[in-house]
Amino acid sequence: MARRKYEFQPDRPQTSILEKLYLTKRQRNSLVRWSLHSLFLLCLSLFQDVILCRMNIFGATTDLVPCGIFTLCMLLGADRGCVFTLIAAMLFDFSGMAPGVYTIALIPIVGLGLSMLQQTLLRKNVASDLLFTVFAIVFYELFIFGVSVAIGESALFRVFSALATGVMSVICSFILYPVFNAIEKIGGNTWNA
Repeated sequence: MARRKYEFQPDRPQTSILEKLYLTKRQRNSLVRWSLHSLFLLCLSLFQDVILCRMNIFGATTDLVPCGIFTLCMLLGADRGCVFTLIAAMLFDFSGMAPGVYTIALIPIVGLGLSMLQQTLLRKNVASDLLFTVFAIVFYELFIFGVSVAIGESALFRVFSALATGVMSVICSFILYPVFNAIEKIGGNTWNA
């Protein structure tokens, strides 16, 4: 029996949303990398807020989230890091962990400024990434301490606890850098994909 042209035919099977997006290999790898970066920063935020906030060393604790943001910003460079730092700074402030609303502007300005300075002065490698991450963390901690003294939330004699926070955050950046670098290597070189 021959099928007629206008005979009833069942619908095609439905495809998932990801199949309808028609993502290239490069786009899929980029999506995976950004998802893992976001998930790792969320884990840092939870670890800071649940566990590390209860531990004090010399009256100070680490600032893991800004440390992670600056580390990833220096790793990504100014072109990709600027949008990331702005979004991450807004989410950091909205989480309630930020010391003030001024961190929405402070984190992107410090991250982008030092990332551009790094690209201008030095060749991009692990040493320069970590060096400028240290500069960013120290500047951030000093600015936060200065603002807290200026508005009366802290006193000058607490400068040593602020320095301890900076030192612990710098040490954490040396631990976080290999994790972010490993995430960035997912998918290998996709320049020809």
